[in-house]
Amino acid sequence: MVISLKGEGNAGDNGGEKGDLYVYVNVKEDKIFKRSGNNIYIELPITYSDAVLGGKIKVPTLTSIVDYDIPAGTSSGTTFKIKGEGVPFIKREAKGDLYFRVDIHVPRKISDEEREILEKLRLHEGKEITKERKTFFDKVKEIFE
Repeated sequence: MVISLKGEGNAGDNGGEKGDLYVYVNVKEDKIFKRSGNNIYIELPITYSDAVLGGKIKVPTLTSIVDYDIPAGTSSGTTFKIKGEGVPFIKREAKGDLYFRVDIHVPRKISDEEREILEKLRLHEGKEITKERKTFFDKVKEIFE
């Protein structure tokens, strides 16, 4: 980004007008927040149970942490927007927006109790996925027929 300040540079030759001052600004990348214009983007890990059941999750902003209510059945990769939590516009009162993309965190290690609960869940959840897979494969077959 370059900021130009007219008439604020060095004095001109032989008593001429001052030149312009050019200030080059580089914004250091943040480990959490990514910026595009006045909007901010983050990747936010959530638990499987938060994704399935929905509810309030904590979302970091530039100035605080806000509660955001995600809907039940949220898929990994879904992007949500919090209006007015981005970077302020120059010479305006408005701010950009904050977009956060959820990523469902899958733990590498689980307790025996968690394993038992998940094994019980597995017995109940396979039916819907099987129907969806058949529909998907039927569509693929139609393409090649």
